[in-house]
Amino acid sequence: MNSAYFDAQAVTWDEEPYRLARAEAVAAGIRRQLPLNSSMNGFEFGCGTGLLSFCLQADLGGITLADTSPAMLEVLKGKLDAAEQLIGAAQTNKDLQTAISRIGAQLSNAGLSAIGQSVQNIDVASLV
Repeated sequence: MNSAYFDAQAVTWDEEPYRLARAEAVAAGIRRQLPLNSSMNGFEFGCGTGLLSFCLQADLGGITLADTSPAMLEVLKGKLDAAEQLIGAAQTNKDLQTAISRIGAQLSNAGLSAIGQSVQNIDVASLV
């Protein structure tokens, strides 16, 4: 598939429950195979909206995300901006841990970052 397909799907990508379930299953498979820790960094090719990286980010020191779909990266940027705003608001209210749990993970001052251009269609079936 080319990036035009993913560009067209980007805005509603996260609305399909099976996509989050798949990301959680792949994350669990990665955790079973690798002893992840906060001294490690990740790099996700074909990250889309970042579902997998959001599942793994609490296990790593940081993750760099890459995709060839500008629209997917735009959705991801919105999610990262929202998370950063939530963290900023929580720091103001001295309630950082509660706010972080609302987004489903611990973020460390934009520990997730998005970049453009990468390879898509990485075979992760063996990780599940």
